Amino acid sequence: MRKVSLTAVLLLLLALAGAAVATAQGGLSNDEIDRRMRAITDRLNCPLCQNTTLTECPLQVCDEMRDLIRQKLIAGENEDQIRAYFVERYGDRVLNEPPKQGFALLGWVMPLVGIMVGVVLLGLVLRAMLHREPKQSAPRAATVAATSPELPSEYVDRLERDLRQME
Repeated sequence: MRKVSLTAVLLLLLALAGAAVATAQGGLSNDEIDRRMRAITDRLNCPLCQNTTLTECPLQVCDEMRDLIRQKLIAGENEDQIRAYFVERYGDRVLNEPPKQGFALLGWVMPLVGIMVGVVLLGLVLRAMLHREPKQSAPRAATVAATSPELPSEYVDRLERDLRQME
């Protein structure tokens, strides 16, 4: 009985030592691997579908890419190394957001420039509208009288008088 308990204690210590060595060597838990894999697949697009991340895409090629990412994480590669591998293989189109360098920098700058131009144009239009001189009302009253000949003259006179008072 004593041998059995001693053997059980030794096996338990050996298992704990193995787990400690695996953790010290950078071994990740399945939850940590899943979390990191999700972070990577959210930032990579399917090479076949447009605007679909690897997380969302149901194609077999994306399943294979997710498996490869999992294997690379287990092997100890970090997120930057894995992304660099896929960019090297599929080009920048596999990235969910354009790189912030070279010609792709325009994708980051142009929306801001467009917003600023729109704000300036809106300001100019509003300024022009506020500083516009009011039209003279005499032609407006004459237009009412000229376009309404069937109205009795007393109504037209009263309308013209009311319009002059509004000025």
